[in-house]
Amino acid sequence: MPTPRRFIQAITGLCFVGLAVDAISATLIGPVLPFIGREFQLTLATMGALAGAWNLGYLFTIIGGSLSDRFGEIAVLTLSFVLLSVPIGLMAIANTYVICYILLIAAGTGAAFVEASVNPLVSNMYPEKRGMALNILHVFWGVGAFIGPALAGLILSTLQNWRLVYLISATLYIPLILWSIHILTKNVELNGLRRKMPDRTSAGFCVLKSRFIVLLTLAGFLYFGSELGVNAWLPSFLMMAKSFPLTLASFSTGLFWASMGLGRLILAGIVDRVGYRTTMLTCSLFGALSISLGTVLDNSIGIIVFWSVAGFSLAPILPTILAWASSLFPESAGVASGAIFSIGIIGAVFSPWVVGVASEQASFQSGMIYLAFSTLMIAFCCIAVRERSKMSIENKFKPLPKD
Repeated sequence: MPTPRRFIQAITGLCFVGLAVDAISATLIGPVLPFIGREFQLTLATMGALAGAWNLGYLFTIIGGSLSDRFGEIAVLTLSFVLLSVPIGLMAIANTYVICYILLIAAGTGAAFVEASVNPLVSNMYPEKRGMALNILHVFWGVGAFIGPALAGLILSTLQNWRLVYLISATLYIPLILWSIHILTKNVELNGLRRKMPDRTSAGFCVLKSRFIVLLTLAGFLYFGSELGVNAWLPSFLMMAKSFPLTLASFSTGLFWASMGLGRLILAGIVDRVGYRTTMLTCSLFGALSISLGTVLDNSIGIIVFWSVAGFSLAPILPTILAWASSLFPESAGVASGAIFSIGIIGAVFSPWVVGVASEQASFQSGMIYLAFSTLMIAFCCIAVRERSKMSIENKFKPLPKD
Protein backbone atom coordinates (compact mmCIF):
# COMPACT_ATOMS: atom_id res chain seq x y z
CA MET A 1 0.00 0.00 0.00
CA PRO A 2 1.47 3.41 -0.95
CA THR A 3 2.37 5.96 1.67
CA PRO A 4 0.14 9.05 1.94
CA ARG A 5 2.90 11.15 0.36
CA ARG A 6 3.22 8.85 -2.64
CA PHE A 7 -0.55 8.69 -2.92
CA ILE A 8 -0.75 12.48 -3.13
CA GLN A 9 2.00 12.50 -5.74
CA ALA A 10 0.13 9.90 -7.80
CA ILE A 11 -3.07 11.94 -7.68
CA THR A 12 -1.21 15.14 -8.54
CA GLY A 13 0.40 13.46 -11.53
CA LEU A 14 -2.98 12.16 -12.69
CA CYS A 15 -4.45 15.67 -12.49
CA PHE A 16 -1.55 17.25 -14.39
CA VAL A 17 -1.46 14.64 -17.16
CA GLY A 18 -5.26 14.44 -17.33
CA LEU A 19 -5.62 18.18 -17.86
CA ALA A 20 -2.90 18.14 -20.53
CA VAL A 21 -4.62 15.31 -22.46
CA ASP A 22 -7.93 17.17 -22.11
CA ALA A 23 -6.28 20.23 -23.68
CA ILE A 24 -4.90 18.11 -26.53
CA SER A 25 -8.41 16.94 -27.38
CA ALA A 26 -9.94 20.40 -27.02
CA THR A 27 -7.50 22.01 -29.46
CA LEU A 28 -7.79 19.45 -32.28
CA ILE A 29 -10.79 21.20 -33.80
CA GLY A 30 -8.79 24.09 -35.28
CA PRO A 31 -6.64 22.06 -37.68
CA VAL A 32 -9.32 19.47 -38.52
CA LEU A 33 -12.19 21.92 -39.05
CA PRO A 34 -11.40 22.65 -42.74
CA PHE A 35 -11.29 18.91 -43.44
CA ILE A 36 -14.64 18.33 -41.73
CA GLY A 37 -16.13 21.31 -43.55
CA ARG A 38 -14.90 19.98 -46.91
CA GLU A 39 -16.25 16.47 -46.28
CA PHE A 40 -19.69 17.58 -45.18
CA GLN A 41 -19.78 20.66 -47.46
CA LEU A 42 -20.37 23.08 -44.58
CA THR A 43 -20.67 26.85 -44.78
CA LEU A 44 -18.31 29.03 -42.76
CA ALA A 45 -21.13 29.88 -40.34
CA THR A 46 -21.88 26.19 -39.78
CA MET A 47 -18.19 25.45 -39.30
CA GLY A 48 -18.06 28.22 -36.71
CA ALA A 49 -20.98 26.67 -34.84
CA LEU A 50 -19.22 23.30 -34.86
CA ALA A 51 -16.04 24.91 -33.53
CA GLY A 52 -18.01 26.26 -30.56
CA ALA A 53 -19.81 23.00 -29.74
CA TRP A 54 -17.09 21.83 -27.32
CA ASN A 55 -17.47 24.98 -25.21
CA LEU A 56 -21.21 24.33 -24.74
CA GLY A 57 -20.26 21.32 -22.65
CA TYR A 58 -18.72 23.65 -20.06
CA LEU A 59 -22.21 24.83 -19.14
CA PHE A 60 -22.45 21.56 -17.18
CA THR A 61 -19.33 22.22 -15.10
CA ILE A 62 -21.41 23.10 -12.05
CA ILE A 63 -23.09 19.68 -12.22
CA GLY A 64 -19.67 18.05 -12.26
CA GLY A 65 -18.69 20.21 -9.31
CA SER A 66 -21.72 19.13 -7.33
CA LEU A 67 -20.95 15.47 -8.06
CA SER A 68 -17.33 16.03 -6.98
CA ASP A 69 -18.44 17.47 -3.63
CA ARG A 70 -20.83 14.59 -3.06
CA PHE A 71 -19.01 11.52 -4.37
CA GLY A 72 -15.38 12.63 -4.45
CA GLU A 73 -13.22 14.31 -7.06
CA ILE A 74 -11.34 11.16 -8.11
CA ALA A 75 -14.58 9.34 -8.92
CA VAL A 76 -15.76 12.25 -11.07
CA LEU A 77 -12.34 12.52 -12.72
CA THR A 78 -12.56 8.85 -13.70
CA LEU A 79 -16.03 9.45 -15.12
CA SER A 80 -14.77 12.49 -17.02
CA PHE A 81 -12.10 10.46 -18.82
CA VAL A 82 -14.78 8.04 -19.98
CA LEU A 83 -17.06 10.89 -21.07
CA LEU A 84 -14.18 12.30 -23.10
CA SER A 85 -12.84 9.11 -24.67
CA VAL A 86 -16.13 7.66 -25.92
CA PRO A 87 -17.44 10.63 -28.00
CA ILE A 88 -13.93 11.48 -29.23
CA GLY A 89 -13.52 7.90 -30.41
CA LEU A 90 -16.95 7.94 -32.06
CA MET A 91 -15.91 11.04 -34.04
CA ALA A 92 -13.85 8.61 -36.13
CA ILE A 93 -17.06 7.04 -37.51
CA ALA A 94 -19.42 10.06 -37.43
CA ASN A 95 -21.13 10.39 -40.81
CA THR A 96 -23.12 13.63 -40.45
CA TYR A 97 -22.54 17.15 -39.22
CA VAL A 98 -25.25 16.82 -36.57
CA ILE A 99 -23.62 13.72 -35.09
CA CYS A 100 -20.27 15.51 -34.95
CA TYR A 101 -21.93 18.46 -33.20
CA ILE A 102 -23.58 16.24 -30.57
CA LEU A 103 -20.39 14.26 -29.97
CA LEU A 104 -18.34 17.42 -29.45
CA ILE A 105 -20.86 18.73 -26.91
CA ALA A 106 -20.66 15.39 -25.08
CA ALA A 107 -16.85 15.53 -25.12
CA GLY A 108 -17.00 19.12 -23.87
CA THR A 109 -19.13 17.92 -20.96
CA GLY A 110 -16.40 15.42 -20.11
CA ALA A 111 -13.87 18.25 -20.25
CA ALA A 112 -16.12 20.27 -17.93
CA PHE A 113 -16.09 17.41 -15.43
CA VAL A 114 -12.28 17.34 -15.62
CA GLU A 115 -12.15 21.00 -14.59
CA ALA A 116 -14.79 20.45 -11.90
CA SER A 117 -12.70 17.71 -10.31
CA VAL A 118 -9.01 18.56 -10.78
CA ASN A 119 -9.27 22.17 -9.59
CA PRO A 120 -10.86 21.49 -6.17
CA LEU A 121 -8.81 18.30 -5.80
CA VAL A 122 -5.44 20.00 -6.29
CA SER A 123 -6.58 22.99 -4.26
CA ASN A 124 -7.55 20.87 -1.26
CA MET A 125 -4.41 18.72 -1.46
CA TYR A 126 -2.22 21.82 -1.12
CA PRO A 127 -4.25 24.15 1.13
CA GLU A 128 -1.23 26.25 2.13
CA LYS A 129 -0.19 26.82 -1.49
CA ARG A 130 -3.44 26.81 -3.43
CA GLY A 131 -2.45 29.65 -5.73
CA MET A 132 0.87 28.08 -6.68
CA ALA A 133 -0.61 24.59 -7.10
CA LEU A 134 -3.44 25.73 -9.37
CA ASN A 135 -1.16 27.92 -11.47
CA ILE A 136 1.21 25.00 -12.04
CA LEU A 137 -1.77 22.75 -12.80
CA HIS A 138 -2.91 25.11 -15.55
CA VAL A 139 0.58 25.22 -17.04
CA PHE A 140 -0.20 21.67 -18.17
CA TRP A 141 -3.26 22.94 -20.02
CA GLY A 142 -0.89 25.13 -22.01
CA VAL A 143 1.36 22.15 -22.70
CA GLY A 144 -1.56 20.16 -24.04
CA ALA A 145 -2.86 23.13 -26.03
CA PHE A 146 0.54 23.31 -27.74
CA ILE A 147 0.73 19.56 -28.45
CA GLY A 148 -2.85 19.22 -29.76
CA PRO A 149 -2.64 21.38 -32.91
CA ALA A 150 0.90 20.16 -33.62
CA LEU A 151 -0.20 16.52 -33.38
CA ALA A 152 -3.23 17.13 -35.57
CA GLY A 153 -1.15 19.03 -38.12
CA LEU A 154 1.39 16.20 -38.32
CA ILE A 155 -1.28 13.55 -38.90
CA LEU A 156 -3.22 15.66 -41.39
CA SER A 157 -0.14 16.63 -43.38
CA THR A 158 1.03 13.04 -43.72
CA LEU A 159 -2.19 11.01 -43.85
CA GLN A 160 -4.87 13.58 -44.76
CA ASN A 161 -7.31 11.80 -42.42
CA TRP A 162 -9.10 13.90 -39.77
CA ARG A 163 -10.89 10.87 -38.31
CA LEU A 164 -7.58 9.27 -37.39
CA VAL A 165 -6.73 12.41 -35.41
CA TYR A 166 -9.67 11.82 -33.08
CA LEU A 167 -9.10 8.07 -32.92
CA ILE A 168 -5.53 8.57 -31.71
CA SER A 169 -6.70 11.20 -29.23
CA ALA A 170 -9.27 8.78 -27.79
CA THR A 171 -6.61 6.14 -27.12
CA LEU A 172 -4.72 8.60 -24.89
CA TYR A 173 -7.49 8.23 -22.29
CA ILE A 174 -7.09 4.46 -21.89
CA PRO A 175 -4.05 4.67 -19.55
CA LEU A 176 -5.66 7.61 -17.73
CA ILE A 177 -8.83 5.60 -17.05
CA LEU A 178 -6.79 2.66 -15.76
CA TRP A 179 -4.62 4.99 -13.66
CA SER A 180 -7.61 6.74 -12.09
CA ILE A 181 -9.41 3.46 -11.37
CA HIS A 182 -6.26 2.16 -9.68
CA ILE A 183 -6.11 5.25 -7.46
CA LEU A 184 -9.84 5.12 -6.79
CA THR A 185 -9.64 1.59 -5.45
CA LYS A 186 -6.79 2.29 -3.03
CA ASN A 187 -7.95 2.14 0.57
CA VAL A 188 -6.02 5.21 1.73
CA GLU A 189 -7.55 7.77 4.08
CA LEU A 190 -6.19 11.30 3.53
CA ASN A 191 -7.84 14.46 4.76
CA GLY A 192 -9.36 16.46 1.93
CA LEU A 193 -8.97 13.73 -0.69
CA ARG A 194 -11.97 11.55 0.07
CA ARG A 195 -15.39 12.88 0.91
CA LYS A 196 -17.23 11.14 3.72
CA MET A 197 -20.67 12.40 2.75
CA PRO A 198 -20.53 15.12 5.42
CA ASP A 199 -23.62 16.56 7.02
CA ARG A 200 -22.85 19.81 5.27
CA THR A 201 -23.80 18.49 1.82
CA SER A 202 -26.86 20.71 2.12
CA ALA A 203 -24.48 23.67 1.98
CA GLY A 204 -23.47 22.74 -1.60
CA PHE A 205 -25.44 25.10 -3.81
CA CYS A 206 -25.99 27.54 -0.93
CA VAL A 207 -22.52 28.93 -1.54
CA LEU A 208 -23.81 30.33 -4.83
CA LYS A 209 -25.90 32.81 -2.84
CA SER A 210 -22.84 34.42 -1.32
CA ARG A 211 -21.81 37.83 -2.61
CA PHE A 212 -18.23 36.65 -2.67
CA ILE A 213 -18.91 33.81 -5.12
CA VAL A 214 -21.10 36.07 -7.25
CA LEU A 215 -18.18 38.50 -7.63
CA LEU A 216 -15.66 35.74 -8.37
CA THR A 217 -18.05 34.21 -10.90
CA LEU A 218 -18.38 37.61 -12.55
CA ALA A 219 -14.58 37.86 -12.60
CA GLY A 220 -14.50 34.44 -14.30
CA PHE A 221 -17.05 35.65 -16.87
CA LEU A 222 -14.88 38.67 -17.64
CA TYR A 223 -11.68 36.62 -17.73
CA PHE A 224 -13.00 34.01 -20.16
CA GLY A 225 -14.41 36.82 -22.28
CA SER A 226 -10.97 38.39 -22.51
CA GLU A 227 -8.92 35.23 -23.01
CA LEU A 228 -11.16 33.52 -25.56
CA GLY A 229 -11.99 36.84 -27.19
CA VAL A 230 -8.27 37.19 -27.92
CA ASN A 231 -8.19 33.59 -29.16
CA ALA A 232 -11.10 34.24 -31.53
CA TRP A 233 -10.12 37.65 -32.92
CA LEU A 234 -6.41 38.41 -32.50
CA PRO A 235 -5.21 36.72 -35.73
CA SER A 236 -7.93 38.41 -37.81
CA PHE A 237 -7.32 41.77 -36.11
CA LEU A 238 -3.60 41.68 -36.78
CA MET A 239 -4.09 40.73 -40.42
CA MET A 240 -7.01 43.02 -41.24
CA ALA A 241 -6.32 46.07 -39.06
CA LYS A 242 -2.53 45.97 -38.71
CA SER A 243 -1.62 44.41 -42.08
CA PHE A 244 0.28 41.50 -40.54
CA PRO A 245 0.98 38.58 -42.89
CA LEU A 246 -0.58 35.27 -41.90
CA THR A 247 2.68 33.82 -40.59
CA LEU A 248 3.42 36.83 -38.37
CA ALA A 249 -0.17 36.97 -37.07
CA SER A 250 -0.01 33.26 -36.20
CA PHE A 251 3.39 33.74 -34.55
CA SER A 252 2.06 36.67 -32.48
CA THR A 253 -0.94 34.65 -31.32
CA GLY A 254 1.36 31.77 -30.42
CA LEU A 255 3.50 34.14 -28.36
CA PHE A 256 0.40 35.28 -26.48
CA TRP A 257 -0.32 31.68 -25.39
CA ALA A 258 3.34 30.90 -24.74
CA SER A 259 3.58 33.99 -22.53
CA MET A 260 0.50 32.85 -20.63
CA GLY A 261 2.08 29.48 -19.91
CA LEU A 262 5.33 31.15 -18.88
CA GLY A 263 3.44 33.59 -16.66
CA ARG A 264 1.70 30.81 -14.77
CA LEU A 265 4.99 29.05 -14.24
CA ILE A 266 6.90 32.14 -13.06
CA LEU A 267 4.14 33.76 -11.00
CA ALA A 268 2.94 30.55 -9.35
CA GLY A 269 5.35 30.95 -6.44
CA ILE A 270 4.29 34.48 -5.50
CA VAL A 271 0.48 34.24 -5.64
CA ASP A 272 0.10 32.87 -2.10
CA ARG A 273 2.69 35.29 -0.70
CA VAL A 274 1.23 38.51 -2.10
CA GLY A 275 -2.39 37.41 -1.75
CA TYR A 276 -5.19 36.52 -4.14
CA ARG A 277 -6.71 39.98 -4.27
CA THR A 278 -3.41 41.73 -4.95
CA THR A 279 -2.48 39.21 -7.66
CA MET A 280 -5.78 39.56 -9.52
CA LEU A 281 -5.90 43.33 -9.13
CA THR A 282 -2.35 43.89 -10.36
CA CYS A 283 -2.53 41.41 -13.24
CA SER A 284 -5.88 42.69 -14.50
CA LEU A 285 -4.63 46.29 -14.54
CA PHE A 286 -1.45 45.35 -16.40
CA GLY A 287 -3.44 43.12 -18.72
CA ALA A 288 -5.93 45.88 -19.60
CA LEU A 289 -3.10 48.34 -20.24
CA SER A 290 -1.18 45.87 -22.41
CA ILE A 291 -4.23 44.94 -24.49
CA SER A 292 -4.99 48.63 -25.03
CA LEU A 293 -1.45 49.40 -26.18
CA GLY A 294 -1.33 46.30 -28.38
CA THR A 295 -4.56 47.49 -30.00
CA VAL A 296 -3.79 51.16 -30.63
CA LEU A 297 -0.10 50.99 -31.57
CA ASP A 298 0.94 50.73 -35.23
CA ASN A 299 4.51 49.53 -34.73
CA SER A 300 4.60 45.78 -35.39
CA ILE A 301 7.29 45.05 -32.77
CA GLY A 302 5.42 47.05 -30.14
CA ILE A 303 2.18 45.25 -30.98
CA ILE A 304 3.79 41.82 -30.61
CA VAL A 305 5.50 42.80 -27.34
CA PHE A 306 2.37 44.19 -25.69
CA TRP A 307 0.16 41.27 -26.70
CA SER A 308 2.80 38.98 -25.23
CA VAL A 309 2.79 41.04 -22.02
CA ALA A 310 -1.00 40.76 -22.02
CA GLY A 311 -0.76 36.97 -22.09
CA PHE A 312 1.78 37.01 -19.25
CA SER A 313 -0.46 39.35 -17.22
CA LEU A 314 -3.63 37.31 -17.73
CA ALA A 315 -1.83 34.07 -16.83
CA PRO A 316 -2.49 33.74 -13.07
CA ILE A 317 -5.97 35.27 -12.97
CA LEU A 318 -8.11 32.15 -13.54
CA PRO A 319 -6.11 29.82 -11.24
CA THR A 320 -6.18 32.55 -8.58
CA ILE A 321 -9.96 32.94 -8.89
CA LEU A 322 -10.33 29.18 -8.37
CA ALA A 323 -7.87 29.15 -5.47
CA TRP A 324 -9.66 32.05 -3.77
CA ALA A 325 -13.04 30.35 -4.05
CA SER A 326 -11.70 27.00 -2.84
CA SER A 327 -9.95 28.56 0.13
CA LEU A 328 -13.23 29.82 1.58
CA PHE A 329 -15.42 26.89 0.55
CA PRO A 330 -13.25 23.75 0.84
CA GLU A 331 -16.30 21.54 1.47
CA SER A 332 -18.08 22.92 -1.62
CA ALA A 333 -15.07 23.68 -3.80
CA GLY A 334 -16.52 21.65 -6.66
CA VAL A 335 -19.73 23.69 -6.82
CA ALA A 336 -17.85 26.96 -6.42
CA SER A 337 -15.31 26.23 -9.17
CA GLY A 338 -18.03 24.67 -11.33
CA ALA A 339 -20.09 27.84 -11.15
CA ILE A 340 -17.09 29.92 -12.18
CA PHE A 341 -16.58 27.76 -15.27
CA SER A 342 -20.27 27.40 -16.15
CA ILE A 343 -20.96 31.13 -16.03
CA GLY A 344 -17.51 32.00 -17.31
CA ILE A 345 -17.98 30.10 -20.55
CA ILE A 346 -20.98 32.32 -21.32
CA GLY A 347 -18.50 35.18 -21.32
CA ALA A 348 -16.49 33.25 -23.92
CA VAL A 349 -19.58 33.23 -26.14
CA PHE A 350 -20.64 36.81 -25.38
CA SER A 351 -17.28 38.54 -25.77
CA PRO A 352 -16.44 37.50 -29.37
CA TRP A 353 -19.95 38.55 -30.41
CA VAL A 354 -19.52 41.99 -28.81
CA VAL A 355 -16.16 42.44 -30.53
CA GLY A 356 -17.71 41.48 -33.86
CA VAL A 357 -20.67 43.85 -33.51
CA ALA A 358 -18.49 46.75 -32.34
CA SER A 359 -16.07 46.13 -35.21
CA GLU A 360 -18.91 46.24 -37.74
CA GLN A 361 -20.52 49.34 -36.27
CA ALA A 362 -17.32 51.33 -35.59
CA SER A 363 -13.91 49.82 -36.29
CA PHE A 364 -11.96 46.66 -35.59
CA GLN A 365 -9.81 48.61 -33.15
CA SER A 366 -12.89 49.74 -31.23
CA GLY A 367 -14.07 46.15 -30.98
CA MET A 368 -10.76 44.93 -29.59
CA ILE A 369 -10.78 47.67 -26.94
CA TYR A 370 -13.73 45.83 -25.39
CA LEU A 371 -11.27 43.07 -24.39
CA ALA A 372 -9.24 45.64 -22.46
CA PHE A 373 -12.43 46.88 -20.79
CA SER A 374 -13.43 43.32 -19.86
CA THR A 375 -10.00 42.74 -18.30
CA LEU A 376 -10.14 46.03 -16.42
CA MET A 377 -13.49 45.13 -14.87
CA ILE A 378 -11.85 42.14 -13.17
CA ALA A 379 -10.00 44.67 -11.00
CA PHE A 380 -13.31 46.22 -9.91
CA CYS A 381 -14.58 42.77 -8.92
CA CYS A 382 -11.55 42.45 -6.62
CA ILE A 383 -12.15 45.88 -5.14
CA ALA A 384 -15.80 45.02 -4.49
CA VAL A 385 -14.84 42.07 -2.28
CA ARG A 386 -14.68 43.44 1.24
CA GLU A 387 -12.91 41.82 4.14
CA ARG A 388 -16.07 42.04 6.24
CA SER A 389 -18.05 40.02 3.72
CA LYS A 390 -15.22 37.45 3.53
CA MET A 391 -15.26 36.97 7.32
CA SER A 392 -19.04 36.52 7.39
CA ILE A 393 -18.75 33.88 4.67
CA GLU A 394 -16.03 32.04 6.55
CA ASN A 395 -18.19 31.97 9.70
CA LYS A 396 -21.28 30.84 7.81
CA PHE A 397 -19.68 28.08 5.76
CA LYS A 398 -16.75 26.93 7.87
CA PRO A 399 -16.60 23.12 8.25
CA LEU A 400 -18.37 21.48 11.15
CA PRO A 401 -16.16 20.27 13.98
CA LYS A 402 -15.13 16.61 13.73
CA ASP A 403 -16.39 14.11 16.27
